[in-house]
Amino acid sequence: MPTPTHTLWICDSARPQIHGRGCCNDRGSERLLEHFAAALERKGLSDRIAVIPSSCMANCPMGISVKVTPGRVCYSQVQLEDVDEIIERHLLGGEPVTRLLTQEIASD
Repeated sequence: MPTPTHTLWICDSARPQIHGRGCCNDRGSERLLEHFAAALERKGLSDRIAVIPSSCMANCPMGISVKVTPGRVCYSQVQLEDVDEIIERHLLGGEPVTRLLTQEIASD
């Protein structure tokens, strides 16, 4: 199996519902993770791009967070309808989806 060129870290943090900040899991992060995995499989990219659940990224009020490495681009408020755009524009085209961008952290 080839080494992935990119990794998608999808926040799947869960908190009790009484917690004021909410959490990505309650916002549907499991479905988003499954949707990314299925889209990558459909496009024949599942061996090149890994999808991994992540612990909290500390962007709780910002909706579901997704970090892309290498480059460590962080997206927030990611929805199912954003998956194909992130794959096509960012992972294949090399251009981050600016409307979803939380922050860019310098490469390691």
